[in-house]
Amino acid sequence: PIIPRFRLRKGELTIWAGGNGDGKSAMMSQIALSMMMRGDSICMLSFEMEPQSTILQMIRMAYGRRLSPNESGKVEKFFDWCEKRFWIYRNRGAIDPAYALDAVAYAAAVKGCAHVFVDNLMMLAGGGSSDQLFQSQRKVVDTLKRISVEFSAHIHLVAHLRKLNSNQTANELPDRYSISGSADISNLADNVVIVFRNYKKEKEAQDMKTKNAGWAS
Repeated sequence: PIIPRFRLRKGELTIWAGGNGDGKSAMMSQIALSMMMRGDSICMLSFEMEPQSTILQMIRMAYGRRLSPNESGKVEKFFDWCEKRFWIYRNRGAIDPAYALDAVAYAAAVKGCAHVFVDNLMMLAGGGSSDQLFQSQRKVVDTLKRISVEFSAHIHLVAHLRKLNSNQTANELPDRYSISGSADISNLADNVVIVFRNYKKEKEAQDMKTKNAGWAS
């Protein structure tokens, strides 16, 4: 696990928010893998990535590297290890929110998944106006929260950050108020985590040809 003593309580909803390219989906896969290593069953509903891509990403994380074509045995070993502890919902693109929410409840209630990952809110909420969008977002988040409590599961929901305005810079640290959409997204959640990729320090590290340049500060 990425953090040996890291715990995610039952019956709670966590929002994972970040900008495009900040690594939200990668973080979801890493957290999911960590929970599986502890013996928990998990379900992933990713509407932006093909199931194959999600699985390949988790295999790389499990082994700490990209496998070569002649290491098919390790892929089979990963699938054997995943038996009855890893479920994935096969759908890419926008989906009727009712279907997705039913799938979340099914994963928790029937499959006994301790963690259900939903990536992302944008695919489940919509509306012709800002008011309709916010109402839709509130309904989705509220339903996910109720499912987590009713079935004692921890639900993880990915959300996006607002686009930067003219007074902000790309390296300014975002917070819960930076989440795009209704304030209820963070208000209804038990936990809010901001995933932030520091491109400035990343570029400095690349320019100096060392991945540790300036990271301590």
